[in-house]
Amino acid sequence: MRIINILAFYENNKKSLLFLWLVPIVYLLLFGSTYKSEVVEHIPTVIYDQDQSSNSRVLINCINDVEKYKIVAYAQNEATMNEILASGDALLAVEIPTGFSQDLKNGKSPSVMVITDASNLMFHNAVMSSMGQIMQTFSAAAGQKLLEAGNQLPTQSLHTVAPLTLSVRIINNPEISYNNFMLLGLGLNGLQIALIILLTPIFMPYLHNKNKISFILKNSFRKMILPYWLCSILIFLSLPYLAHIFYNVHCIANPFDIILLGSAFCLALIAISSFFSAISPNAVNALQTPLLYIMPGLLFSGLSWPSYAMNDTSLLLAKAMPLYYTGDELRKLILAGSSSNLLYNVIALYIMAAIFFILAFIILKIRLTMIKRKEVTS
Repeated sequence: MRIINILAFYENNKKSLLFLWLVPIVYLLLFGSTYKSEVVEHIPTVIYDQDQSSNSRVLINCINDVEKYKIVAYAQNEATMNEILASGDALLAVEIPTGFSQDLKNGKSPSVMVITDASNLMFHNAVMSSMGQIMQTFSAAAGQKLLEAGNQLPTQSLHTVAPLTLSVRIINNPEISYNNFMLLGLGLNGLQIALIILLTPIFMPYLHNKNKISFILKNSFRKMILPYWLCSILIFLSLPYLAHIFYNVHCIANPFDIILLGSAFCLALIAISSFFSAISPNAVNALQTPLLYIMPGLLFSGLSWPSYAMNDTSLLLAKAMPLYYTGDELRKLILAGSSSNLLYNVIALYIMAAIFFILAFIILKIRLTMIKRKEVTS
């Protein structure tokens, strides 16, 4: 009898069981392909070589030969190096001091400065684990070369064998705080989920043959879109300051920058909700379908795994999600105070909102036409 019941359940729920099986498998394969490199590599690096010697060039080559780093610029002065770091074009700077080569020869243990952007802790941790090894390797090679050149005894060459020291300066998250790293991203994800759940049934009460498209749009805008947009902007603005008050999250952002970014982010989410509402046959589907879209949002946002390390497919999916343009950008604003990419990301979000609103309008018009034709024929 139980076997019969199980078979009956299977027959009645084939589609649901297929859905239950496919979703976790698809997510597993999707995220696995995104993180297949397993470690962060090709970290954008700027070099400021004040010594311009053969030994400093050897050290630069040692860094360049490691896949973890990708040298993207050579700064001519400290101001240029800091500008490149502030722009986000580089996430790591290596500063080689004047007299580096001469100090090596004299056994004075020159110090190499490494400046890391710890707003994303994955970069900082990766740098700390590998840069020390690079310095040790270079030190051993340089020490051996100097020993051979000077015919020194081992007891006379302790400083020569290990001639380098590594100085570290941490920017944008000097406390190396996990709250600075991820807390706001989790808050944004919560705002995203709440908006989509509340607004995806937006058009359901109006989808019958008595209503015109103008009536639906007017009522939806007045009763749902505008009020929720204004409220969500206020919530977006409050998140960094609540995180600062309760969890000591660093925040030096300009409030107007936060409002600008938040207005674009929230409008994009409302537009996406409108699109899912327009394509969904009923209120239940309107709540379920968007969850498949927003669930990968946090993982594709660039908050944890950097966008430059994603493969082409993952990056394409990431660019279709509002969190990609918002999460890391908000973190830069609160930790660094500004971002050179703010305007680009705001414009991208508004373009995304326009596209989804237009698609929702077209689909609504088609659905209303079909409903009216069905009523006439019946």
